[in-house]
Amino acid sequence: MRALQVHDLIGPDGVAVADVPDPEAGGDQLLVDVRAGGVSFVDLLLSRGLYQLRPDPPFTLGLQLAGTTPDGGRVAAVSFGAFAERVAVPAFAALPLPDEASFEEGAALVMNYQTAHFALKRRGRLRAGETALVHGAGGGAGSAAVQVAKALGARVIAVASDERKREAARQAGADEIIDAGEGWRERVKGLTERAGVDLVFDPVGGERMTESLRCLAPEGRLLVVGFAAGEIPDFAANRVLLRNVDVVGVNWGGLAMARPEIVAEAAEDLIRWHAAGLVAPVIGGRYALEDGADALRALEARRAVGNLVLML
Repeated sequence: MRALQVHDLIGPDGVAVADVPDPEAGGDQLLVDVRAGGVSFVDLLLSRGLYQLRPDPPFTLGLQLAGTTPDGGRVAAVSFGAFAERVAVPAFAALPLPDEASFEEGAALVMNYQTAHFALKRRGRLRAGETALVHGAGGGAGSAAVQVAKALGARVIAVASDERKREAARQAGADEIIDAGEGWRERVKGLTERAGVDLVFDPVGGERMTESLRCLAPEGRLLVVGFAAGEIPDFAANRVLLRNVDVVGVNWGGLAMARPEIVAEAAEDLIRWHAAGLVAPVIGGRYALEDGADALRALEARRAVGNLVLML
């Protein structure tokens, strides 16, 4: 079968389709014929050997997929090596995909939306009527966070870096959308009458994350989701103390491995919200499997809008 593999840890240029043996399912695994795979920033990190898990090449990329089981069931799943024509996935990580959801949506609903749900509901304790600030709101993780926050009843201020990404944030349902350029923090203060926001969802990192701390209302929560900007910031602990705010780590994958029940709990909400029209992944790019390296290049250049999907 065909699979998108990393042959050299040099990024997209080290990625190509290869013929690999068909997988066999163990006792706690399920075989899935993959119809679509969701591309994430983690895939880019893996292709450069920069993720906390660093397999030796060659290895198959991909973490999220949607497809069919041998008995005709439709599933979405999280599994290493997802970008292949057939994958043996852990049974606990395979979730029923409703008939009204496309395979493209299913591939996008897994990691980004599970992370957003885990971040906002469990780690961030976001409540109806609160205001959430979402950085990177035009990307896969950010647009998912916009929709999950809205489903939880929050007001959402979205920050995005160009007009295409701002349009994706608008499509995701953000209440207000601002440019990520200079002056964004003052815009946030203006939109909240200088009260600040209750929660910040930040997958960008760098100076943006440091400045976000200044945007929080008392007892606000800053969710550390990732560092797409490439810089891991340091925080002034006295600012956290004096302002009575929380800096909260978000590592969905780490906890999901230890407590797999959180995956099913989140899926129950996400499936219900999808049926109600509250959650609908923004698909910003579709690629053939052999063009998977181009999807990674779009992520690396920060050109990607919404969720990128590989079609098999």
